[in-house]
Amino acid sequence: MSSQPLQPSSLKRSSSSNGKAPHPDTPYLPPYDEVVWSYRTAEILGGDGQPVFRQEGVQFPESWSQDAVNVVASKYFRGQLGVPEREWSLRQIIDRVVRAIVAHGVEAGYFGGSPEESVTEALAFQTNLTRLILHQKMTFNSPVWFNIGVEGRRQTPSACYPLGVEDTMDSILDWIRVEGLVFKAGSGAGVNLSKVRGSREPLSRGGRASGPVSFMRAADASAGAIKSAGLTRRAAKLVCLDVDHPDILEFIRCKAIEEEKANVLIAGGYSSSFNEQGGAYDSVQFQNANNSVRVTDEFMSCAGGTAGSQDLVARVSGEVLESLPAHYLLDEIAKAAWRCGDPGLLFVDAIDKMHTVPNFGPITCPNPCFRGDTLIHTRKGHIPIKELVGKHAEIWNGEAWQSVDNFRVTGLKKSVLRVELYDGTELFITPDHSVLLEDGSKVCAADLRLGHRLKPSKASIAHGDISVCGAYLKGFLLADGSSHEDDVHLPLYPPKYGCVERLLSSAVEVPLNPTASNAVQELSFVENGNAGRKRMRGLAPRRVDLLPWVTTYREEGLPLEVFLWAAEAKREFVAGWMDGDGTASDSRNGFFYQISSIHVQLLRDFQLLLKTIGVPSKLSKSHEGGLKDFGDGYGDYDCQPCWRLTISQRGSIELARQVRFSRLASFSYKTTINRVLNNRSTEVVCVSAGGVEDEVYCCTVEGSHSLALSCGVQIGQCGEYFSVDFSSCNLAVLNLLKYKRADGEVDVASFQEDVRTTIIAQDILVSLGEYPTPEIDRVTRSVRTLGLGYTNFGAYVMSKGWAYDSAEARNFCGAVTALMTGTAYCASAELAKKLGPFPAWKENADAMASVLHRHAEACGVEEARAAVPEAGGAYDPLWRAASSSWKRACASPAGFRNAQVTVAMPSGTTSFMVDADTTGIEPALGLVTHKKLVGGGTIKKTNGRVGESLKALGYSDLRIELILSVVEETGTVDGAVSEPKHLRVFDCALGDRSIPWRAHVDMVAAAQPFLSGGVSKSVNLPTTATLNDIRNVYLYAWEKGLKSVSIYRDGCKGSQPLSVITKELKELKMDPREEIGREVKASPRRKLPATRPSITHKFSVGGEEAYVIAGRYEDGTLGEIFLVGSKDGSTLAGFMGAFAATVSIGLQCGVPLRQLLLKYRDTKFEPSGLTENPRIPFASSMIDYLARFLAMTFLSTTEHAEFGILPPGGDAKYKVPEISPPGDLGGWSADRGVPPVSSRSGPPCSRCGSLMVRSGSCMRCLTCGETSGCG
Repeated sequence: MSSQPLQPSSLKRSSSSNGKAPHPDTPYLPPYDEVVWSYRTAEILGGDGQPVFRQEGVQFPESWSQDAVNVVASKYFRGQLGVPEREWSLRQIIDRVVRAIVAHGVEAGYFGGSPEESVTEALAFQTNLTRLILHQKMTFNSPVWFNIGVEGRRQTPSACYPLGVEDTMDSILDWIRVEGLVFKAGSGAGVNLSKVRGSREPLSRGGRASGPVSFMRAADASAGAIKSAGLTRRAAKLVCLDVDHPDILEFIRCKAIEEEKANVLIAGGYSSSFNEQGGAYDSVQFQNANNSVRVTDEFMSCAGGTAGSQDLVARVSGEVLESLPAHYLLDEIAKAAWRCGDPGLLFVDAIDKMHTVPNFGPITCPNPCFRGDTLIHTRKGHIPIKELVGKHAEIWNGEAWQSVDNFRVTGLKKSVLRVELYDGTELFITPDHSVLLEDGSKVCAADLRLGHRLKPSKASIAHGDISVCGAYLKGFLLADGSSHEDDVHLPLYPPKYGCVERLLSSAVEVPLNPTASNAVQELSFVENGNAGRKRMRGLAPRRVDLLPWVTTYREEGLPLEVFLWAAEAKREFVAGWMDGDGTASDSRNGFFYQISSIHVQLLRDFQLLLKTIGVPSKLSKSHEGGLKDFGDGYGDYDCQPCWRLTISQRGSIELARQVRFSRLASFSYKTTINRVLNNRSTEVVCVSAGGVEDEVYCCTVEGSHSLALSCGVQIGQCGEYFSVDFSSCNLAVLNLLKYKRADGEVDVASFQEDVRTTIIAQDILVSLGEYPTPEIDRVTRSVRTLGLGYTNFGAYVMSKGWAYDSAEARNFCGAVTALMTGTAYCASAELAKKLGPFPAWKENADAMASVLHRHAEACGVEEARAAVPEAGGAYDPLWRAASSSWKRACASPAGFRNAQVTVAMPSGTTSFMVDADTTGIEPALGLVTHKKLVGGGTIKKTNGRVGESLKALGYSDLRIELILSVVEETGTVDGAVSEPKHLRVFDCALGDRSIPWRAHVDMVAAAQPFLSGGVSKSVNLPTTATLNDIRNVYLYAWEKGLKSVSIYRDGCKGSQPLSVITKELKELKMDPREEIGREVKASPRRKLPATRPSITHKFSVGGEEAYVIAGRYEDGTLGEIFLVGSKDGSTLAGFMGAFAATVSIGLQCGVPLRQLLLKYRDTKFEPSGLTENPRIPFASSMIDYLARFLAMTFLSTTEHAEFGILPPGGDAKYKVPEISPPGDLGGWSADRGVPPVSSRSGPPCSRCGSLMVRSGSCMRCLTCGETSGCG
């Protein structure tokens, strides 16, 4: 290997004699001269010792580790191996990405004002961004390195895509298609399947629905078939379901059942590697996604006790199909998570509380719509929304007239709710539609409760454009006319005689029917001999369209044309109706008008018509029908149910002002107003199922995002609910250790400047990005969400000498997160001032300001920080800087460029690129990790922060050197660290000294108040964790205000639950940690006799065969071992011989066999894998197998469980106890005798074969950087 400072000539390479491709000349630019460069060989070996990737002559800074070189070269270099176009230098990929960002930034006006200023500022920005990546201070998410700047490839920068799914086959198939496009670009997707009807619900054409879990199978198979970004990276998915879904139990259990199948296949000899063709996990389903259940505060409150149930609600009809105890559902979630790590929980109310764009759309991914006959208040009248599809209209948004031209059909076969208001009007709307309340807030229609008052629309009469003749006559006929043969009759009582002249005048306006003959053309009065009454006759058939006004329209309701009439025609029509059948009353509540009819739909339509001219009314039932005596001497009448429409005094005043009556006397305006109707007209009195609509409709109203309906209420628009479903987010991480100064403190100024630079770069990526679908493109640009986070947090904490579970660590977590997010929002505000805020900001300004003020209050702008009680002390400078940034952010007058700026992600692969010892917000995995040797086998690598931590704790250099040697040998500081209180500093995620689960939750709770997004982190639990432990994690996370939580019980995947260990150890009254840490005194060596009994055992691990010969003393105890296996002279053969000699001498010197075997159990190196021993079916190394075999042979049976040894023949005493609480798990159980895997081993990496480890919500390979993709 050669190393040299980078000069221009160092990048000029020619074709070599060995056939390697020549490298292109690249011009030299700073800051590449700030580092010393070297040429390396990037190589990743598979489980058989053969390279799965190899590229010679790659160029990286000397300061970059070989791990970082291997990961970047294998994952991010573009071009086929062996061709000239293949990238070969870190400089090339940095230039490819950075120059693309800067070029677009210049074009979009991000830099400077004048052209000269723009170039100067752009070059400075390019230098800063290059320096951040070069010095491993920051890196973007993988899709940026996969796609940006690559010619001929879609420029996709985003890693996260929330998608939406409706309850239609087209939508479901489109979900799977779009997901495939997302995975192809190296990104991940999330989807909420709560709208898909359950498997117990009927289909419209007969039969039962498939249910969401059935479609999950198809989506999982599709995801498994697609190599993310064309590599071996698995697709990253999140699937969630509401806890009230009818199929929630099937969803909860689906992955646990498949895990059981996988274990059976592993026991049968199939590979346990993920994504290995023909392997165990390749043969089962649901392995490409993390599942989560969406729960409410109400559910969690009930689940924490024993009272309270959860209704499972049909998606179409809205009926309750079943009610289950809430605590039972939480127990089922805990059972499944105990078995396979899924599902997690999403806390809906906590998520919504910090939602920055609620008026653009809730995070629940709904798609709201109206019934087709819903009347929209337009300038030309009140028109059904279905009549407006594809047309332009001026609509009343509740405040002013506004142009809209995007009315559209948005769904098929959707259930709607019937919302009845106090005044009797009805609204038919989908359950997830936005409804405005009187106080200005919004709720989904499904969340409406009795007593809610909808926001009334400000009065505005819709002036129709249709002049109508005979409107007064038509109203009179509809109210009191009748028909006989071809004649229309109008009975006229003396009080109505005053209407004759007006009727005659109106009748003259009605055109004749030129096709009719032999009919009376004029109205005439005929005495009917009954109390001087007269009737009018002769209106049909020569008068056009008059007959339906006394027949059809009474039954079916007003024709649509009435709502399109000009305002004056509507007033005439109302006057005719009121003169024909209206009554006027004067009571103690004031003067009012009233109309009665047995035709309720007719009255509903008339009520709507009154509202179009600004007259409120109330519809109610006057009597139920049946036999009724009216006191006229004729006995009981068989009556139909009757309804009445009451126009209150307030409405009567307005009606009298607008309408000129002939019969009903007007009255003087009074100041008294009927308080009941005035205040309660829009109050919700009933919400019920409204059936299923063949088609539903919606529109998008820019700016106001609301529209007025004819019923007089203001409703949130439809299109806003599309947006958040189809947004996307690009991610980046900052390496916290790079900001630790020589004095151990944080370089605040440098950190803030780098946050600003990264936010600008991420926002430019939003603009230059190309997205899988037009809808994702539209929504992404509308909200411009970003995800900036950090990594190496656990390493920073350890380097300071703090325990992960400590007030100091939580204090630092809160402070650095608050500083990052506050500074990011300041940068976003600066961009908004220059380029304008994100398009959806204006209508969400108040909501976003509210969320930012919550962040600021948690940070303690003026007072103590409520979210982090321990805050203060050493990190007051961080808090002060954070508070200052939040003050500036909250005072931004120009809004923000981005709806969201920060998240906490697992950063599995990207953490390799910055040489981070820990990922995201996670603690150190262990004090010792196992790394592969180029020639095969593995070596132990001590966590580099252990020495720094010891130094911070005040240990001398000599003492530190001694402790590090102990750590390297034993993997623990037990017995080496002098101060017992210092032991907690070295607690890790896994191992004998694992961090308690509450510490994981508390750390997320310290960060969550300052993140605009979520936290991707697993709560690690030991193998022996119980169901109650998992339930308590869920409840504690909810109480601490987390947005989500997922758990990972060590060894739960591909392993047998070993809860029997706890029971057996209690019976033996021993603690394995006490035994391991106990000092062993040397004793005189006890040699074996020259002739001694022995046993010979042949075994194989991962296909590698070997023999062990165990020599015994006369009493049968073990005294020596010999190992024969690999070829003489090989590394493995030499190691096995030395190991056998060391163990033999230890045994002969009195070292207890159990203590030796506990030391060697779970040792990890190749070869590893399946064995031929049914009681030890899997071993993480040959040494691990030997430890277990010797324990099985020479220790008592009561100690076998401690070593994960299966009993012969499935002895009942070793079965795992039944998990309570009771409940069928759909056929799977935890006591089927599946084989154990080391509790510290993850699945083998599908790329190189090394055992993977937990990282956030996914698995990560420490050798090649491969991830499971389930973050």
